[in-house]
Amino acid sequence: MKNKFLLFAVFILAVGILIWGCSSKSNDAQPTKSSAKTITSFVLAGFSPAVTGVVDEVTHRITLTIPASVDLTVLTPTVKVAEKATVSPASGAVQNFSGTVTYTVTAEDGSTQAYTVSVQVAQAMTQTIDCSNVPAVLQDLGAGVDYIIKCNITLSGSQVLTIKPGVTILFDGAATGITVTGRSALNMVGTAAKPIILQGKTNTQGSWTGIQMDSPNNLNQWEYVTVQNAGGGQYPAGLLIADDAYFLHNTQVSIKNCTFSNNKGYGIWDSDNGFSYTRTVFAAFQNNTFTGNSDAALNITMDAIGKLDAASHYAGNGQAYIELHAVNGLNANSTVQKLELPYLVVGSIELHQKMTISPGVTFQFYTDAGFNLDNQYRGSGTLIASGTASAPIRFVGYKSGNGIWLGLSLGNNDPANILDYCVVDGGGSHIPNASTACIGDTKGGINFYPSCSSWATAPRATNCTVTNSGGYGIIYKKGVTPNFAGNSYSGNLLANQQGL
Repeated sequence: MKNKFLLFAVFILAVGILIWGCSSKSNDAQPTKSSAKTITSFVLAGFSPAVTGVVDEVTHRITLTIPASVDLTVLTPTVKVAEKATVSPASGAVQNFSGTVTYTVTAEDGSTQAYTVSVQVAQAMTQTIDCSNVPAVLQDLGAGVDYIIKCNITLSGSQVLTIKPGVTILFDGAATGITVTGRSALNMVGTAAKPIILQGKTNTQGSWTGIQMDSPNNLNQWEYVTVQNAGGGQYPAGLLIADDAYFLHNTQVSIKNCTFSNNKGYGIWDSDNGFSYTRTVFAAFQNNTFTGNSDAALNITMDAIGKLDAASHYAGNGQAYIELHAVNGLNANSTVQKLELPYLVVGSIELHQKMTISPGVTFQFYTDAGFNLDNQYRGSGTLIASGTASAPIRFVGYKSGNGIWLGLSLGNNDPANILDYCVVDGGGSHIPNASTACIGDTKGGINFYPSCSSWATAPRATNCTVTNSGGYGIIYKKGVTPNFAGNSYSGNLLANQQGL
């Protein structure tokens, strides 16, 4: 019996030792949790170079300095912390740093450490550009005036100069400006809140040259740009569009929500240089303002006329009209909108494509200027001038009197041609084709028989007022059947209607 008790005691002791051993091993296997709770890196991406914060582990403060003009309320930091720790606010979360922000790091063991983060704005500095140091991108430096340009920057090849929203540039000197050549581009896209401003160092007309464009690059896009005080060059304008090679440079630029003010000469001058073959000129043109320019708001080719919009503002300049010229006529189908000012036509312009004129439009014609729409080389397009009784289309001289301008020379047989509810005043300044010595060569306000080889077989002008011609009111070829219903006449030096 005694031996059985001893054996049971030994068994109980063995089991106890086994249980104690297992428990001891279990306690030894549990790891100690990390107490590390440091911020190892605090970086603001989106800058070049990135902005890295200075971490002070004594005061647990982090400081960063960012460029001027950056919006402090929408910065996105990348935060790295000790292994196994977490941070709040989270890394990559957009944060408002207009004041001090607290970031809390939580260690694996649950202990925490708070860091205060402060973002400072660097003092803005105006930069000077002298053409030896032209950056590819001009940023808003927040300096009020961001850049002073002391030269004429010439862009060539495929070079692109990008000007960011909010940039203000002063051009220092009458010969300073920007010239865009080859297939280069000047890309300036601002916003309503942060426009781009190009102006002279002095607030006087012609204090710098302006911008000259001679490039077909579709990156020539301008939005919310102000060009002022320019026009100091040989061809004075805020923007000079000047193709310089036959069939080589089909210059185009998109202009939206831009302002051209206080420039010597024109706001925009498309000088053309005689090369106007189906030129794009304005890839887009919307909601622009022209004011205080010494000449007209614009001097453009006929191929640009269809891009002008009624939402833009053209009044308040030295000349109260939009000036039109074209050595080679109209080469693109165009709809002419009614603007707040009339169009002034300089020269005799051939209509090679369709021109549709909106009711209420007024064309003024300079001495001997006119529109040509003949069967031969003078224009084989279409003229659609359909006004209304309350909004007639007006073709008039730039001043009152008989025979101020050529008149409408319409020897084209296109049945789509329309003259309805039009006013034609002061035409018939000279004979359209005087060199041919043809009976049809004579003066008229509306001439449907401008030469012996060119006449309208079904001339039509209805509900029109034809006055103050230097010759006949309307001319047509004998033997054709005209439709002149509803017309009225006065002040024509010869007969009101005449078949020759």
